[in-house]
Amino acid sequence: VMATIEYRFPVLQGDFGYNIFPLTLRDLWIQLFFDYGNVWSNDPLSFYSFKRSIGGEIHLKLLTGYYYTATGYIGYAKGFDKGGEQQIYFAIRTDLINVSDKVMKKIPRKNKYYSY
Repeated sequence: VMATIEYRFPVLQGDFGYNIFPLTLRDLWIQLFFDYGNVWSNDPLSFYSFKRSIGGEIHLKLLTGYYYTATGYIGYAKGFDKGGEQQIYFAIRTDLINVSDKVMKKIPRKNKYYSY
């Protein structure tokens, strides 16, 4: 069982780029969060065993090559209860579904054996 409260502050929204260079800043935002919850196995559920943490992230969304969206973020989280840790983390992700759909449209879908 877990609950999360988060708030996002938009810093920049729009398409900011340099001339025709194929890299455009789409969005920049800050995200603050509070998590409360626990994972258990065979132990009885007790709210006293739940853990609390807070953190923040800075997100950046880019349009690359005029076509593909990439989002990166860096964050910090701190656990408050016994055994709580401090962590700095980062991630980069892209919309591969959008990419694969556009690539698949270029592949012929019919031949003499089947069509789909």
